[in-house]
Amino acid sequence: MAATAVVDGVMLNGKSAAFAPIQSGNTDVGTIVITDKPETVLIFGDRNERTALEADLTNLGFNVLDNVVTLPDDLTIYGTIWHVGAFSALTTDERTRLVAFVDSGRGLHLTGERPCCDNLNDSLELLVNALVIGGGVEVGRFGDISGSYPFNPDALGSITSSPNALASWSPSASGGMGGVEGDNVLVSGAGGVPVGAVWDCGDMVGSAGRITLLMDVNWYLNAGRQPIIENIHTFLIDATRC
Repeated sequence: MAATAVVDGVMLNGKSAAFAPIQSGNTDVGTIVITDKPETVLIFGDRNERTALEADLTNLGFNVLDNVVTLPDDLTIYGTIWHVGAFSALTTDERTRLVAFVDSGRGLHLTGERPCCDNLNDSLELLVNALVIGGGVEVGRFGDISGSYPFNPDALGSITSSPNALASWSPSASGGMGGVEGDNVLVSGAGGVPVGAVWDCGDMVGSAGRITLLMDVNWYLNAGRQPIIENIHTFLIDATRC
């Protein structure tokens, strides 16, 4: 069977066995276009902690393409998105585009907050429940959750052990979450209340994509952040999980 593949604009020709039984001869399968998720990063949101995150991701060797306040119209050029916000709720249109982004098999990190910012938290709750099988996730409206904040060693995808062993998170002031349990808990606070969550493609309505969420924006400036950022981003870009 004759076949042509186009990889990164380069046309490759070759032959393969037939995909289905045929009586005789060969069948031309035409052109096969092989696409891959880009490795570029988008950072967006209403908080200036974006600058520190961009520097950390760049220092870790990741390619930050854009760092902006407002979510761009075209998300197809990004492999991962980091949301760094506190006060501006995600609009219906933004949530719709982020759902499509995750459904395409890409990675999204979300930033929630303490009671200051429950308008944002409410919009994150709508987004997550549009993506996660069964819904029922609560984001915010739990008051301030005190520490300590241990990472869950059994969290999905070895996110707390690869490439770095993570012990604890250091937020400035964290909100809480509900409807998150087991290996979907990324980190918890006092009383075992989740303050971070992780979802893989097996959790998703569309059976694709990955999400992480941490309930504080100031941690992007706090000591010990870089190994956490590296683990999260490694999880988000690892296509072998889906």
